[in-house]
Amino acid sequence: MPPRIALVSREYPPHFGGGIGTYARHIVPALAARGCTVHVITQSHNETHPSTERQGRITIHRVPMGVGLGPGCLSASIHAARVVADLARRMEIDIVEFAECEGAGAAFLMARESGMLGRLELPVVVHLHSPTELNLALNHEPTPEHPDPGVSPAIGAVVAAERWTIRTADAICAPSHIMASWAQQHFGLEHRPEIIPYAIGPVPEPTPAPTGEGRTLLYTGRLERRKGVDILCRAWALVSPDFPVWTLRMVGADTGTGPAGSSMRAYIESILGPQALRRTVFIGARPSWALPEEYRNAHACIIPSRWENFPNTSIEAMTHARPIIVSTRGGMFEMLADSEGGAAFRSEDAADCERAIRAVLALTDRERRAMGLRARARILQLCDENSVADARIDFYQRTIEAWNTHGWRTGRAERLGVWRDLTALLTSGALVDPLPTIETPANRHAGANA
Repeated sequence: MPPRIALVSREYPPHFGGGIGTYARHIVPALAARGCTVHVITQSHNETHPSTERQGRITIHRVPMGVGLGPGCLSASIHAARVVADLARRMEIDIVEFAECEGAGAAFLMARESGMLGRLELPVVVHLHSPTELNLALNHEPTPEHPDPGVSPAIGAVVAAERWTIRTADAICAPSHIMASWAQQHFGLEHRPEIIPYAIGPVPEPTPAPTGEGRTLLYTGRLERRKGVDILCRAWALVSPDFPVWTLRMVGADTGTGPAGSSMRAYIESILGPQALRRTVFIGARPSWALPEEYRNAHACIIPSRWENFPNTSIEAMTHARPIIVSTRGGMFEMLADSEGGAAFRSEDAADCERAIRAVLALTDRERRAMGLRARARILQLCDENSVADARIDFYQRTIEAWNTHGWRTGRAERLGVWRDLTALLTSGALVDPLPTIETPANRHAGANA
């Protein structure tokens, strides 16, 4: 019998746009189509009145969850815990999945262990998307005076809640090998998280790129340090004079992750210089429903992140049959694999980024079209919604069986570890960079190209 699942996600249609919301939008109907009953616990955008919606095998519980980090995360975790506990007491679910991000499962795990919400015999899965401490480290420009990113007490509490959630979950999964390897090493996990890619939702037809005079290299994502936009712009400043028909189109909101907390857009404009800046267009943020048009009008796409888990930008570019240029330190390189669907460059290496961009821009339209179709075939195979849903159901069932045999595994060491984390974060205000070099099978091919 398929498992009955609760999935907690602050974002869910029609209110979504981030990576976790996009993941939920695709996996929930895929699980329901395989016979699972799914309860989604998500944010109510009427801040006072909870609501429940039923759509076949899917029930959506919308509850006020608060906004922002710190108190907002705590509010979301508590409200989610109450709904999950109620479903568990009524024996309507067999397992619950939380994202690690913002410590969404912290309140339920604490309630389960303490009995604050009654006896809760329910296994917990944590899905690794993008831990806050990793994002902070990637967006911090180290200096001799400030080698590690500082954290406020509110952010420190969120980081501690995420660590508690990860260390006390009954099972952990991640969409990429690099995330699983990093998490096992960084959190000292006994077992490597299970690897299950994201599922793809409705797939667009692979339309050809426009055939006018100009050509577009597309970047989509926030303008922030961890996304590698400064590396991209250092490379583009050298490439653009030799490819005058090409324009770099940057779609995404500005952030304060430039040097000393400055505007990243202003910083990368200074990197580009006047000539390359004339071949660069800054669009700003666009809603998720408008992005397919951006991909259709692009001739190639670039994901230059310093480190990334399993970015939806890569999935979307590849499903639209666009070649992708990616850095080697992330799930986007695993997506590309040996498909010959794009080019890769060594993370943090602007010169190698320049080489990879030149390799793709120098191709003919026909060659880029063939490259994009190879990228599409690869991502459709990797992220097929039926095979991904089957893998996730199998993972849930194995977790339920282990729970029924052994019960929860939280021990004194995990509790003391989280206490030490919280104490250190709230007293020192410093977050040690959690980014050691991790050697994974994907990283060994650094510098692979088309």
